[in-house]
Amino acid sequence: DKTAQIKVAGLVKIGRNYYGREIKYTKILLRRNATMDIQGDYEFFSGCDIQVHNNATFTIEGGGDTNMNVEVVCGNNITFQKYVYVGRNVIIRDTNGEHFISRQGYKTSRPVVIGTHAWLCDRSTIMPGVHVKPGGIVGANAYVTSDVDAFTMVSGNPVRVVDEEVYWKA
Repeated sequence: DKTAQIKVAGLVKIGRNYYGREIKYTKILLRRNATMDIQGDYEFFSGCDIQVHNNATFTIEGGGDTNMNVEVVCGNNITFQKYVYVGRNVIIRDTNGEHFISRQGYKTSRPVVIGTHAWLCDRSTIMPGVHVKPGGIVGANAYVTSDVDAFTMVSGNPVRVVDEEVYWKA
């Protein structure tokens, strides 16, 4: 939308592809008054689908990268702190769309924060309201509906802690 903004303060690469002949487009959709704020260097590999809806903000503080076929659905506020690494086919969403459920305290959208130096492994899903704290690791195929403590590895569906005091190098 013409009212949307993309702010960039670094080198941003979009659509990196390891397979020369295969074409997978990276799509970025910014709706009315949406903001995508990239505050440092960042890279989106091919096949990503980034959607920032009306009046929503997707912030990336820089460092790290998003691998192939990642889906980000931002209906309110998603933040990647510094050095976030996202594996292939990961889904990150802060909204369930405009689907209202008759349940006390239910909100259609809750902010998501992926902390500094966090790692989201292949095919994991991050749902609304989740905070992956600094150094958190989300294992492959994990379905995350609650916060991930700092320097903790979680895995499974439903997610459970599999290791603590985990430190990794990118």
